[in-house]
Amino acid sequence: MMKIVRNPFLATALMGSLLALSALAQDSAARGGSQGAKPDAYTKASTIIGMNAHSPQNENLGDISDLVIDCKAQKVVYAALGVGGVVQANKYIALPWDSLSLNEGQKYFTMNITKADIDRMPGFSKENWPQQAATLGSTTGSARDTAHDVKEGVRDAARGARDAMMGNNLWRANGLIGMTVRSPRGEDLGRISDLAIMLKDGKVLYAALNYGGVGGVGGKHFAVPLGALEMSNMSLKPNDAVFVLNVDKAKLDQATGFDRNSWPAQADTTMFAASGR
Repeated sequence: MMKIVRNPFLATALMGSLLALSALAQDSAARGGSQGAKPDAYTKASTIIGMNAHSPQNENLGDISDLVIDCKAQKVVYAALGVGGVVQANKYIALPWDSLSLNEGQKYFTMNITKADIDRMPGFSKENWPQQAATLGSTTGSARDTAHDVKEGVRDAARGARDAMMGNNLWRANGLIGMTVRSPRGEDLGRISDLAIMLKDGKVLYAALNYGGVGGVGGKHFAVPLGALEMSNMSLKPNDAVFVLNVDKAKLDQATGFDRNSWPAQADTTMFAASGR
């Protein structure tokens, strides 16, 4: 039996495409998108990350570089907008989720703010991520005054365990995607491949578990509710940190999963029960 460090967290994301939406996003396109979207519109975290944000004047404000998720509340707290720079952003702005609206063609987000406003905002550095979204248009204060490190997944597992005990539920999506999932007996159940997110309110519907296949390619996909996952780390070394899911490998072998070209609108709560933490 693996030693489990109980931690109320979960969640999304690899770099998304700037041009074409995935099959999941294509499905949501028929439903609507972001603010003004129908209540059931959703897409992948990896589709959101990497997309541009534009002003009403169609100015390019920057790229969405990451999502910060409150894993206890199971929703996006803010989107980190990378501003300036060529290889790496000069600063980041913590955008409230409800400030973003997906444009009609679903190729970029629009915001009711100008590039000049974004340039005047202090922002934050990649070393100091704030716990909450910025007040858009504010040019006072410093990100350092209120910024606290947001764990980049469990890449720094020792600090992750410490912050969990402090009640910090915020996690960067880029650090969570790709994490290993194991059964309580230590069986390899695959990797978290992505997150399904409601466009209207930023709710994280589920984590997509990729089981089987080779190198994350192929295999089956399962919609795992966030509450069904726990973090385990026996050594507190970054490479030893994994998610634990209370299901046997044999059960996944027998199950069908979902079609990667047709993602479900909700988690599979029948197969995957909440951990009860």
